[in-house]
Amino acid sequence: MKKIVLALFVVFGVVSCQEDPRMEVTPLSISFTQQGGTENISVSSNVTWTATVTGNGFSVSPASGTGDAVLSLKADAATSPDDQTGTLTIKSETLSATVTISQGAKNTLIVTGNNTIDAAGGAYTVTLQYNTTYQVEIAPAATAWIQYTGTKGLSSATLAFQVAANNGSERTGVITVKDAAGIAATQTITLTQKENPLRTALLGLYNALDGANWTASKKTNWNSEEPIETWGGVTIENGKLTKLNLSGFGLKGDLPALVSSFTDLTSLNLGSNPNLTGSLPSDMGNLVNLESFLAVTTGLGGQLPASMGNLTKMNNLQLSKNNISGTIPAEWAGMTELKNLGLYSTNLSTPLPEAIFTSWKHIGTLLLYDNQNMNGPLPEALGNMTTDNTIFNIQMYNCNFTGGIPESWGNIPDVSKQLYIYGNQLTEPVPLSVQAHPSWTADKWDKMKDVNTHYVRTQQNGVYLNLAVSQYELLMALYNALDGDNWATAKKTNWNTTEPVETWGGVTVENGMVTKLNLSGFGLKGQLPAVIGEFTSLTSLNLGSNPNLTGPLPNEIGNLINLDALMAVTTGLEGPLPASMGNLSKLTNLQLNNNNITGTLPAEWAGMKALKSFGMFNTKISGPLPEAIFTGWKHIGSMLLNNNPNLSGPLPEGLGTMTTDNSIFNIHMYECNFTGGIPASWGNMPQVSKQLRVYGNKLTQPVPAAVQNHPSWTSDKWDSYKLNTDIHYIRTQQNNVFLDLAATE
Repeated sequence: MKKIVLALFVVFGVVSCQEDPRMEVTPLSISFTQQGGTENISVSSNVTWTATVTGNGFSVSPASGTGDAVLSLKADAATSPDDQTGTLTIKSETLSATVTISQGAKNTLIVTGNNTIDAAGGAYTVTLQYNTTYQVEIAPAATAWIQYTGTKGLSSATLAFQVAANNGSERTGVITVKDAAGIAATQTITLTQKENPLRTALLGLYNALDGANWTASKKTNWNSEEPIETWGGVTIENGKLTKLNLSGFGLKGDLPALVSSFTDLTSLNLGSNPNLTGSLPSDMGNLVNLESFLAVTTGLGGQLPASMGNLTKMNNLQLSKNNISGTIPAEWAGMTELKNLGLYSTNLSTPLPEAIFTSWKHIGTLLLYDNQNMNGPLPEALGNMTTDNTIFNIQMYNCNFTGGIPESWGNIPDVSKQLYIYGNQLTEPVPLSVQAHPSWTADKWDKMKDVNTHYVRTQQNGVYLNLAVSQYELLMALYNALDGDNWATAKKTNWNTTEPVETWGGVTVENGMVTKLNLSGFGLKGQLPAVIGEFTSLTSLNLGSNPNLTGPLPNEIGNLINLDALMAVTTGLEGPLPASMGNLSKLTNLQLNNNNITGTLPAEWAGMKALKSFGMFNTKISGPLPEAIFTGWKHIGSMLLNNNPNLSGPLPEGLGTMTTDNSIFNIHMYECNFTGGIPASWGNMPQVSKQLRVYGNKLTQPVPAAVQNHPSWTSDKWDSYKLNTDIHYIRTQQNNVFLDLAATE
């Protein structure tokens, strides 16, 4: 036992003479920011050691040594969007120590996406790669049309924007993505939005048709940066061009083919542009949504495109008054919804394709008149047409058709109202089947009493039928009866010439019929002829300021049942008034003042149920006034019967029972010869009354209390005339007796 202990002692004694190897390192972990930098590592050691480092961007100095030391651990600025790690290893032959290294990722923003978008706008997204918080900014100039709608996170993101439709030229907007910390590089997108293709196309039309010289009042905002829906004549719905109205714009040049690209159009109007030339483009059939196409009074020429047969929605096609030639294409039978076709006053020729007569099932008007190149026989197939329309009007007058009216035309739909074929080279009798047609029976042709029914005419006047005369002949009959040769030169432009009657002075023509006749101040001389009653489409007739127009109004004037206004002021008219004028149920304005008319107002005039304004002052009419008019005239606003010395007897009681829906009710019966007093019933006159003038008569009775207390004519209003000139007054011959009435007005 003793030996063993000794041995141990000897061993330990040897070891205790040497220092144990040691190595202590602090700290054992280092974390760098993305900017990098240098950190110190303390080594406490009694041995020789080496230092090595792993990981991108990390280095150490010194790399070796003996004993204690301070190592410098360096990290470069981060270049990776990911966090970086590494190790620092300090080791000797027998000992080792490890320091863990970490570095935050570089703040990274990478934006990718298509920088050009269509004019239509809409949702727009770009991809963002990032490892930091960020903010999205839109340049102030683009905030009106780019809206940021995306959300952000901390790992991935899609930046979503809403881009408004572009109604102007090409535009750009800048989008900036910034690191909220201000470290990562700012990303910039320049977004380019294409010009609206509609704008491009419309400007193409503008440039092709001399837009710089278009009518200034029409072309509002064209060729500007204003939204195209504000351009004159342009209608945009849901981003689509649906209507284009360039009527009267002053278009000049050949119509370009690009008009066929507006495939969303429902309505196109190119009318009243006489300098619009060229042909309709062959691709007009591309406008498959077109419902209405108007190109009346233009310089268009050439042939009609067959492709228009594709326009299956077309219901109104008006291509009159131009230089279009050739024939109507058979393909046009494809316009199965067509209701109204106007191709008059052109260079069109025949034949008319039979296919259209079987395909057009909704047709209402077929206007082919004044086409001198239309010749040969009238189309038999027209008699086979059917329609669900409420009218069927055919006008083929002033062409060069020969032969006669086909027998088949007796089968034309019974809703027919107009069949105009006069002014052709027809030589054959009118077939009995046509004579017996319910729309055109002989009595209607002969009497012309129904203005909603018009007439067949051939060259055989008086042989087979006593057919109605043309509008030209009617006007010339009027001209000859009223000394037309001596009419005022400045007024009678083109009368008694071959110029179209619509160019004659004072004449307005619509759909081939005279609708307005203004002969005021023409110098008419003689008696108004009965032929005036044949202008059955008239809505307005003015015969005023013709002191040598004499005789009575003819009974036939009662045939003018479409008349809205009749004026014959300051004439030499005389004699009694025709009772037939009670038929004028549409008449709203009747002025027959300053003339020599005698007799009484016919009771039949109560039939003028639409009358609003009636003037019959300074004439020779006499009483009594018929009671019927007071109950029949429900819309009356003024009744001017003053300065009629033959109006005598009591004032009419019935005036006090009148009602009206007019906003005014003015009664003038002053300077006549009425006697007695104001009827008490007049206290019931409509409270919209403004004028009640009965002075200058032979009234002897007191003004009734009911009249004195009428809200329109109370005493205070009569007395304060000078304070309120909008209020008028009752006056009698008893000034200062019952009321302090104004002495003068």
